[in-house]
Amino acid sequence: MILYLAVNNRLCQFLKTNLLVNELANNSVLITPQVFTWQTFLNQWQQQQHLAGKLDFVDFPSKVLSDFEAQLIWEELLAKKENISLLNSNETAKQLYQAWLYFNEYMSSDSLDEVFKTEEFELFLSLKQQYQQRLTELDCWDKILLIQQQLSWFEKLAPVAEEIKLVGFDDVSPYLKKWLALQQNKATKIEFLEQFELAEKPLPPKLFGAKSEQQEAQQAAAWAYDLAYQQGLKSIAIVAPDVAEVSENLIWALDELMWKNKQFPLPSHQQNWQDSPFYNVSLGQPLLNYPLIKQAFSSLKIMFSNQRSVEFEVFSNWLISPYNLGDLIQRQKLDFKLRRWQWTKISIDKVLAKMSKEDCKESFSAELSLSIVDSLEQISQQQKKLTAIVFIEQLLNLLSTLKWATGVGKRSLDSQEYQQQQAFIKALNLFKSYQFSKEKQSFLNWLALLERFVAEQIFQPKNVGESPIQIMGLLEAGGQQFDAIWIMGMSIESWPREAHPNPFLPMNLQREKGVPRADSARELHYAKTLSRRLAKSAKQVVWSYSTKANDGRELLLSPVVELLINETLDFNSTVEKYIEQPFSCLARQSLASAKPVEWVEDNKAPALEKGAK
Repeated sequence: MILYLAVNNRLCQFLKTNLLVNELANNSVLITPQVFTWQTFLNQWQQQQHLAGKLDFVDFPSKVLSDFEAQLIWEELLAKKENISLLNSNETAKQLYQAWLYFNEYMSSDSLDEVFKTEEFELFLSLKQQYQQRLTELDCWDKILLIQQQLSWFEKLAPVAEEIKLVGFDDVSPYLKKWLALQQNKATKIEFLEQFELAEKPLPPKLFGAKSEQQEAQQAAAWAYDLAYQQGLKSIAIVAPDVAEVSENLIWALDELMWKNKQFPLPSHQQNWQDSPFYNVSLGQPLLNYPLIKQAFSSLKIMFSNQRSVEFEVFSNWLISPYNLGDLIQRQKLDFKLRRWQWTKISIDKVLAKMSKEDCKESFSAELSLSIVDSLEQISQQQKKLTAIVFIEQLLNLLSTLKWATGVGKRSLDSQEYQQQQAFIKALNLFKSYQFSKEKQSFLNWLALLERFVAEQIFQPKNVGESPIQIMGLLEAGGQQFDAIWIMGMSIESWPREAHPNPFLPMNLQREKGVPRADSARELHYAKTLSRRLAKSAKQVVWSYSTKANDGRELLLSPVVELLINETLDFNSTVEKYIEQPFSCLARQSLASAKPVEWVEDNKAPALEKGAK
């Protein structure tokens, strides 16, 4: 058996598709290829061996903690430390937990003898010991201790495959190296696959220096649209070091092109708008950022605002949300009325009392009023201290009373909204299964903890069908093949990435051991390796950067791209400049087609009646 390990899930899907196509072309019997990320493979292998009774679970703990649970323990230990003032204990706990993971995989206690111990490192070492004690008390492991146990199992059991082929790995972690060595010692063949060869000879790369970040996005969108809908290419990629930074301009430009050429509805401007089937943005976001989930938390906070008041903006956004009950126009009128009261903070009882006192013409709809009254009645009957299981049960009851996620106006939830709802339900079930679930806290304390948890759950709704234009990060694109690829954001400030060493581990030790993001030399090597991989991923390749930042600063092309382009050019040849395509945004078109402004001289006030003052 051949086992394929891919660096990420997107590459897994690409590999499976290509291997299945080859299998169908060469064999009459179809064998499903074994393609996984390493972490997915480890978990699946453990389950299989467990069911087969081959693993020794004598020393196995009662629970393996999630990252969120482990971070909470670090935060708890940090809070007990005296004489420490922190602006953000949550982020500090995350950094300490990351230091723990790096320390276990990349370092050892023996390597600390001659290391200068800073105050930060001393803090980490003291909390590290307390963290280990806490895990022992709870009879728990975290993910790094689980991997250590899995490696010890692999030492005793048979090899997992005859061959292991790794795809897309520009960097191999110490634990993965150790695992590969264990398999190799058992006569397993290990191979790192290079880039798949393109079916056609690649064209010379092109370079585009845009006048602004907006123009860069517009040109990338116009290029992708032309290839997909004029030339009929099926696989076009637009990639960037940070998709989140470029996605807004890209999506706006693509939506305008779809509207002008395909009459596809624009988002937020037409009621029949839906997610575009023409492109797909591979950008998972915190689940908390999705509008349906925001509405759930806003609804709960407002129903509990008698105990803890909320900002007026939270109330206003909740009131005029399309996911709320009642006529939207009526709710907008009420919002306008409430703004005239000029409250900075608000509670639901205060709003109801003020509306009743002033006998407002604008009010909640009958359906919304009833759901608010019923919710407040439920809250009045709650216990002061709840376990996580009871908290989740009461939370769902309240959301049901408020008719959350039952529809948008007169329509039911669409596919994207339904996926958001299901992801939230899944997150709730996971939350109540955690180590801290037996503790008792108030509803609002649980809600604050749940909000933090949901904010760390990365989610992206699935699109129906395949989109010809894919927008993704550089790491996701590495190892795949496309008909054409546009690599944007290649300024010296964005690529290579800046180094971000962990503040709780010695800097020189991080550099020596090759810890991720530890120093600029490592980032430069990584950028070169990944860029070379991307340069070979398509027949047509365009590199681009903005010559000016949004704040007006001049930007230069990344030296990594300059080096790479020079490597691919023949002797005495020069890089081909990408020719800018005409792009007129809808705002400029509307302005150009508008009637000319007429200036009217109006420098006289109306005449006053005799005797008027």
